[in-house]
Parts: sequence; structure tokens; C-alpha cells
Amino acid sequence: MVLPEQLGLDGGLGRDWRRLVGGLAGQLRGPQLFADQPVVREQLAGAVAAGFLLASCPDLGSGPAPRPRAIGRVVDAIRDDPARAWTAADMAGLAGTSVRRLQEGFREWAGCSPTEHLVGVRLQRASADIEGDTGLSVSEVAARWGFSSASRFAAAYRRHYGCAPSETRR
Repeated sequence: MVLPEQLGLDGGLGRDWRRLVGGLAGQLRGPQLFADQPVVREQLAGAVAAGFLLASCPDLGSGPAPRPRAIGRVVDAIRDDPARAWTAADMAGLAGTSVRRLQEGFREWAGCSPTEHLVGVRLQRASADIEGDTGLSVSEVAARWGFSSASRFAAAYRRHYGCAPSETRR
């Protein structure tokens, strides 16, 4: 295989990629391994192409990791209905995973637990209502966005925004 010198595939990831492709090419010389399995051929081709890009352009892999689909489903559902009485089990069921794995995924992707994310979304919505002067009392805003206690809401709001909800309203 002859590739342009600029690609620098002689060491590190490039060398590993070349070995992978060489091994696959050697397998193709024998009986057609995946002749009747087009899905496997497509996946192998995709893996070889992705490996090539990462080996030849290592900076491609250094950006933020994409949000996993399971986490995305939970984030989207929370955004759509933050006032719902969410439980960790509800969120894990929506994600199709265990509560523990969901918590690990959120920590890895969002830097917080699913419940902390939920509280953050609720606080954002409540803050918008308080600042927008919807005519609702602070207690009504708290209840509207799923906080079961006005005093717990006020404490969470103060921790997050550095002032009481009533101060924001003034």
C-alpha cells in the first residue's frame, strides 16, 4: 500500500492502522469471509475509515465526546417535562439502562448526576418565571416546576444563583 508521506503512518496509531489493514487484506485473499454478510462488510469498512482518520489526523478525536443516546433521551425528556415527579428509576428506564450506569454516564458526560441535572433545569425554568414576573408567588413557581417544598426550592435557588428568589423578584 502506497500512501502520501504527509500522512505519517509509520509510527504510533498510523503503524497500528497499517497493521490492521494489512491483516484484513491478508484475510481477504483466502475464502470470502463476509461475502454473504454485507452489514459486517460495511461495519468493517467504516471502522477502517474511522481508524484511518484518527491515525492520520489525531486532532479529530480531541473534541468533546458526543452525548450518548441514552443520556440524550433523558436530557430531552427532562427538558420537555421538568415538573414531572422524576425518579432515578424512571430516568434509567427511559435510558434503557441501570440506575448506576445512568449515574456514571451523566457524571462522565455532564459532570453531575441525573437528579442534579433535573434540579438545574427546574431552577432555570423557575428563575425565568421569577424574573418574568408571571404574577405567581415564589411558592407557586416552586410548585409549578416540581419542587415539593418552597423552603427547599429557596435554598437550592440561593446555592445556585447566590441570592434568594424573593431578592431576584424585587
